Amino acid sequence: MSKDQIVITNSTGKAYFDFKKALAEVTDGIVNAATEALDEAKQDGALFAVQEVRAESMSHGWTRYYKGWQIKRERTAKQTKYIVHNKTHYQLTHLLENGHRIITVNGEDTGKRTKAIKHILPVYEKVPEVIDEAFTKRLKDKGL
Repeated sequence: MSKDQIVITNSTGKAYFDFKKALAEVTDGIVNAATEALDEAKQDGALFAVQEVRAESMSHGWTRYYKGWQIKRERTAKQTKYIVHNKTHYQLTHLLENGHRIITVNGEDTGKRTKAIKHILPVYEKVPEVIDEAFTKRLKDKGL
């Protein structure tokens, strides 16, 4: 080893004589840990959303609707998505959230509308905060 070489050791004691390699390994480790933390935080946000929408559904007495809320995970090469949806009564979510026209049993339009019951939108607006807090906490837990 010459005078102008720098020896860098990582936390495991592995020695590097090339600064570029040492920097690449450190940054790759940080990126991987941050990506893992973000994925876990998104999952926490989805779990929060399901719990909140279920609680709101139960408060209205919609027990069969309550049971259908689930999380669907979709992985691609670049990212993982968590989709919160109602598997059993998916048609009902839009009708309850936005209201709908009232039609009689005979198929006649009464010209009236039901009241919209906003039970998804408030949860949807809270989820980014939950994900942000979970992401920050997970980064701190990983020492980043």
